[in-house]
Amino acid sequence: MWLGSVGIAVIAVVAVFWVILQLQSPDTTIKQASAVTNTASADSQATKVVSEDDFSFNLPSGWKTVSHEKATYDLYHYSSGDSGSNQQFLDIYQDTIPQNFSVNRVIGIEASVSRINIVGTISDNCADFTKAATTPSSFGTLAKWRGIDFLCDLANYERNVVGTSSQGNINSVTLTDSKGAARKYFFTYTDHNINPDYKTFFDALTSFTLK
Repeated sequence: MWLGSVGIAVIAVVAVFWVILQLQSPDTTIKQASAVTNTASADSQATKVVSEDDFSFNLPSGWKTVSHEKATYDLYHYSSGDSGSNQQFLDIYQDTIPQNFSVNRVIGIEASVSRINIVGTISDNCADFTKAATTPSSFGTLAKWRGIDFLCDLANYERNVVGTSSQGNINSVTLTDSKGAARKYFFTYTDHNINPDYKTFFDALTSFTLK
């Protein structure tokens, strides 16, 4: 009888400890959220093909053809369509080339039959590496960037006009169209942004093709 009472007491004590342990260690279920995967796509700007009578090239889709002048020069003028300080411009001179056009930066180019190859990189502002002539000229100061001659606009050094020039031909490169005719071209690009983006200019030059 006594042993039976002791057994019941032991079972009761064990039960009490078990309940206490359960209360101190609640049943906690940890659920991990499903992994979220973000796919990063390359930053690509939509472009369009600009097709003129004698040539074609690529521009961002938002750009506009402003004018085609033939009074003094055979000049094609394009704009980014932005306003004020965000505007960008591309001018293409065909056959009639302004020999005295001075720029703030230059990019060397060369002919590859009917297409254009870029030579090197766009220069720094030429005011940083061009010494002013003893006798100032309104047509710019002769300068050189990586073996390419061009005219530096020291009088307006705060502008950001980039021009093309080729070996032995200031402001000009000669391409050959599908009929075998020689055609001369000069390109200028103006970007009024604080941090200019020259990708549009590079893309236009590398995609430029005579018909």
